[in-house]
Order: sequence, then structure tokens, then C-alpha cells
Amino acid sequence: MSTDGSRGAARRSTVAPRGRFLRLGLLAAILTSVFGGKCDRQGPEFFGVVSVPGTGSILGIVTVDVVARPDAVVTLRQNGNTVDTFVTDEDGRFAFPNLQPGSYTLSTTIPGVQCDEASAQVEADQLIEVDLSCSTPTTGTVGGRVTVNGAGEAGVSVLLREGMTTLATTTTDAAGGYQFSGVAPGGKVLEIQPPEGANCPLTQRSVTITAGQTTTADFVCTRT
Repeated sequence: MSTDGSRGAARRSTVAPRGRFLRLGLLAAILTSVFGGKCDRQGPEFFGVVSVPGTGSILGIVTVDVVARPDAVVTLRQNGNTVDTFVTDEDGRFAFPNLQPGSYTLSTTIPGVQCDEASAQVEADQLIEVDLSCSTPTTGTVGGRVTVNGAGEAGVSVLLREGMTTLATTTTDAAGGYQFSGVAPGGKVLEIQPPEGANCPLTQRSVTITAGQTTTADFVCTRT
């Protein structure tokens, strides 16, 4: 199956005529999808699946950094409810056949990577292809709160530095929160401008940013 490079891209084609077999070229794991949605992966034999008139099917592939990902659990939902699950085969492929027409969402969770959620509009006697693209994160996030006497302080200037170089600045929100995203891994320094009339024992904090993770750094101040 080819991909067009766009995440969650959908491609439709007409399902095989009624009474014919739809050759999906997937592993026999699809049988668990049709009869109960269990996640157990099956053997290597290929098979045909009967296309039920009036229903549609979703096929796709899961990739991580553009490489097919086997053994990924794909979850199919409709209106927030789980309809079925499927474990991708050795080529990263998954399939949900014989679905009632309507709107669906597909997602997968793989430790250590970030995956897009995709949507699909299933139509009767149609086959739609939806790919799930995942990527290994290369940046991290750092955030926290500035409090004065235990309450969040709004409008506090927060500086993110690496050495003597200022990378970004922001101000705290109504709850005293701040966040910097897309930060390169490694050692960084956070610095605040103390709120007016407040005493802050720490106005600078050293943090280590890790790709794909959120680091928390709070500043506690008092005002008399």
C-alpha cells in the first residue's frame, strides 16, 4: 500500500461487487476484528473476506518516521465509543471491514512516539484508506506555575535561556501558569521577574529538557 505523505490522508475506492470476495491481502488477524475485535495477532496465512452489501471498510498502515510499524494496536471509535481494535501485521497494515456508514476516528498509541489521530467517513459499498503517521519526538516541553502566597500570579515575565542566550520569553496566565514547547533537549535555565512587592527565594531554575517529555519547574513567592 502506498502513502501520499499526508497524515491521516483518506483514499476511497469501490468495494468488490455484491456476492464477491474482497481480497484485502492482510494477515488472518482480521478474523478477530470481524468476530469480536480481540487484539491477538494470528498466523501468517492470507485469506479473503466477504463484503457485506450496504457496509464499508477501512484499510490503512501505521508508520513511525515513515517506516511501517508492526504490532501496533489501532483503535476505531465512533462518537467517542470504541467500536473495534486491530493489531497491525508485519507490514504495519490494519483493516476494519463491514462497518456501518458514518463518521469514525482511528488512533494508535506507541510508547516513545507521537501519533496523529485520523478521521474517516465510511460510505456504503466503499473502501476507504486511512494511514496513521507517527514520529519520534525531537523536542520537549517545560512549564510550571508562579505562585504568591499559594495563589497563581498572572502577568509574571518568564525567560528561557541556554547559557547567556535567551531562547524565548512568555508571561504567566490567569492561573500563574507558563509553558515553552518545542524546546531542544539539554540543559536550560528558567528565570522570572519577581512580581511587584513579592519575595521569591528562587528567581532562576536549571532544568534538563528531554525529547517527548514535559519538565515542570515552579516558582514559589510570598508577599506580606
